[in-house]
Amino acid sequence: MQQQATRLAKLNASLRRKHFVSKQQADQLREEKLTLETQLNTKDQQIKQMEEHIHHSNNNSNNTESSICIDMSKSLIAELISPETPPPQLTEEQLVKQLNAEGKMIIDGRNPNRPHFTLQELRNVLIERNELKTRLIEVEEELSVYKRAGYVIIYYYNYHHYC
Repeated sequence: MQQQATRLAKLNASLRRKHFVSKQQADQLREEKLTLETQLNTKDQQIKQMEEHIHHSNNNSNNTESSICIDMSKSLIAELISPETPPPQLTEEQLVKQLNAEGKMIIDGRNPNRPHFTLQELRNVLIERNELKTRLIEVEEELSVYKRAGYVIIYYYNYHHYC
């Protein structure tokens, strides 16, 4: 009888240790999940801001830049086609500049609405967001494994209250 009591006491102590470790792991996973969700939400907000900024910039810059290019093209064509006016006397350098500018997007460095992010920067943010989502899914799966194994997840303050 004494041996059974000793064996049960050892078993009880072992189970308490395992339960304590499991609770700690569950708490860590929950905290990591919250951190990942916060990071993911932050990245999503950054992506939305970038998309809005790019969309806004593209609308503004496309309107002004395309109108500049169209105006340049129209004026050049009008000058070349117009029979009553003699062709303008452009130097070779001016003609090359005008032809090189045709159909190109002209970005003013002082324009606050110009695109601020490169395509590579946007790709990097999207990749990082996807990695965070993947890690969040992994943490949620690991947390569900602990829940299915019968471990009760107790909040941090409950843990200190009972121990």
